[in-house]
Amino acid sequence: MLLADFGEPVGRKAPVKIQKDIYSLLAQIQIKSVQHIDKLLSIGCLDRRLEWLATQIDILFNDEIALSQMQPDEIQQLQTLAPSLKEQCAQLASYQIPQTLVHGDLHLGNVAFHNNNYILFDWTDSCISHPFFDMFEFFFPRKNQLSSSTLIDLRDEYLAQWTIYESKSRLLEAWTFAEPLCALHHAVTYQYITACLETRAKQELSNALPAFLRELLKCAN
Repeated sequence: MLLADFGEPVGRKAPVKIQKDIYSLLAQIQIKSVQHIDKLLSIGCLDRRLEWLATQIDILFNDEIALSQMQPDEIQQLQTLAPSLKEQCAQLASYQIPQTLVHGDLHLGNVAFHNNNYILFDWTDSCISHPFFDMFEFFFPRKNQLSSSTLIDLRDEYLAQWTIYESKSRLLEAWTFAEPLCALHHAVTYQYITACLETRAKQELSNALPAFLRELLKCAN
């Protein structure tokens, strides 16, 4: 698909001020999407809300193909975690944070600045789910990316947009519940993506699913 040129991505090394603007914008897009959820679902946007995610846990943890890169002890640990993960889905859903349009692959390589506006592009992994699942780079930061204090500052900028639904203290509680479920959400996403790909393309994405499952195990330890 050819698109009009909208310039270069801002990139992961963008100044903190720019990153704050982007994550605030993301939250605003997510919040505005709430009134359009039924329409988005009706036109084919994937429904991956928390109640659906809970139904996928046993399916994923018993999928031999999806788990082929995991060690037997890791698989056993995941299966042991299944009941608590289902409970965490229900706990996260109990907060007044609405489930929204989720980009699915939101990093600063998928954001450009054009005509004085930020453009969030590459929505191929988008769905309806919990908005915090777009924040995987905060839950699982890359080495040598940003300091812990900067990540907290950026997180708080993002969460500040959600105080129309919950207090900051409850948002931080929800953030804690969202961390392992974010890893689970992305693992399930890659389970479905790779199942539909040709062999060569499967190899290109083969490390993503086990990487998110191992992040999930880290959260549980």
